[in-house]
Amino acid sequence: MLSARRIELLNQLAKDLEEKYCITTRTVQVDLSEPESIKKLEAETNDLEIGLLINNAGKDSYGSFLQRTEGERAKLVQLNSITPMELAHLFGNKMAKRGKGGIIFVASTLGYSATPYFSNYSATKAYILSLGEGLHYELKKKGVDVLVLSPGLTDTAMPAGIVE
Repeated sequence: MLSARRIELLNQLAKDLEEKYCITTRTVQVDLSEPESIKKLEAETNDLEIGLLINNAGKDSYGSFLQRTEGERAKLVQLNSITPMELAHLFGNKMAKRGKGGIIFVASTLGYSATPYFSNYSATKAYILSLGEGLHYELKKKGVDVLVLSPGLTDTAMPAGIVE
């Protein structure tokens, strides 16, 4: 199951994966920065056995913390911290009951230190780093592997907006 906001790109990715790896996919259009996205994903996956959760959705927020609106701050925290935590809880419970599974969180090297002009983003990634490390210990004895990936700057659309 693949989920994202941009359904056209998601459907193309699903098609590419199906052709290359001879697999079946399901796509779900959902905005993970919205709190109700968890309920939608739960409903769309009730009939599936999810064996690996990859929490890869994220957004940066370059600029002065004081210039960000309440809505911008809340959406960033929802997308980067709350949604991955809720998804790990939802699918982690199911994996633990089965005695197997895996969860991958995508944090950032910015989660290891306070970073001016990325303050809120860095804080959300520090949360994910800490959550993943703690869950690694907690869920290991239940057969669920947890990994935290902390990439540096990568060649994606996200850093393109940083240059002023």
